[in-house]
Amino acid sequence: MKITLDLSGLSPDLRCAIVREVNDKKILSLFADDENDRVRFYVAKNASTSAETLSKLAEEKNRDIKRAVAGNPNTPAETLVKLAGFKEYDCDSIRDAVAKNPNTPAETLAKLAEDHSYVYKLYLAENPNTPAETLAKLNKDDGSTWSYNLRKAVASNPNTSAETLTELAEDNDGFLRWKVAENPNTPAETLVKLAEDKNVEVRRAASKAAVERLKRGLN
Repeated sequence: MKITLDLSGLSPDLRCAIVREVNDKKILSLFADDENDRVRFYVAKNASTSAETLSKLAEEKNRDIKRAVAGNPNTPAETLVKLAGFKEYDCDSIRDAVAKNPNTPAETLAKLAEDHSYVYKLYLAENPNTPAETLAKLNKDDGSTWSYNLRKAVASNPNTSAETLTELAEDNDGFLRWKVAENPNTPAETLVKLAEDKNVEVRRAASKAAVERLKRGLN
């Protein structure tokens, strides 16, 4: 059954309000053809919008709509790849959203990591899809005030390798060592070492992680 709506009598503000609240994919797809940019923006931002509709909206010229699509958790990988390469005008905000989106393919994230922008790099360090080898490179990034934030994000990322986590466990910063102790990829021998750390919070986190792994091993 085809859904039809008479939107002619609704103001743009009311249409925007509807689109922000509705979670029906078919209704959202109808509003994706709205003449008002703001309405289409909210369709692109709505987490219930279908992948098909988002791919269509990604072709829009409006940068804000593209950015909303890039940040939507339903946006398919192939659409995110296209948005990552969009360079017709100032598109940092679009690429930022792509870097943060958990649907972005690992190879696209690795390519974005080659960018000189530390904002991109921080988003990549936080993205659970970023491959271990890219995270290892981000961990060694220095020369800026962002380097600490990068290392902190790498220490928390579930894709970070055991080797990189072992390196981070030697950091002088107690908070970083604490995040390493909480990471599920931290090797057992590193946890044992952190369990004797000079920082009490690090010791507690490492001991708790070790006990939880032991329980899982017994079950």
